[in-house]
Amino acid sequence: MVQGGTSVLTATVVKGTGNITKVDFLDSTGAVAKSDDTAPYTYDYTTTSSTTVEDKTFTAKATDSNALTATSAPATVKFTAPVALPTVSVAASAGPYLLGQKVTLTATTTPDTSQTVSKVEFFEGANTLGEDTSSPFTFDYNPRYQRNHEHHRQSNG
Repeated sequence: MVQGGTSVLTATVVKGTGNITKVDFLDSTGAVAKSDDTAPYTYDYTTTSSTTVEDKTFTAKATDSNALTATSAPATVKFTAPVALPTVSVAASAGPYLLGQKVTLTATTTPDTSQTVSKVEFFEGANTLGEDTSSPFTFDYNPRYQRNHEHHRQSNG
């Protein structure tokens, strides 16, 4: 589960002599995180960006109409910290440029500390101009016609 996400816990209950009246989802301290009195018995465990990134353990405790209880084996929700997308900026070689003259585009990337950038793609609007798979990420662009060019880039971590 990624920090800021939701994990759905489901308890499957086998009926004994009485009818199931509720299922309590308990956190690792034994506190009731949610009580559910209607099958299917579920708990949507939702975290926020400030939730501590650590594995969480839950159990389910079923109670029947005879006040008998049974507790499940623990279930662990594994957490991972969210990975930040890399940032990228692009610069062109020093101008002025003449029509038909090569312009070298250079992309500078700043990945999250747990990432490496494996490819940078260069775009003109929605059209792919090219890509580079090794740093420093460059592309030699040769505009064939005169107009103002706007360049976009996309990095894939």
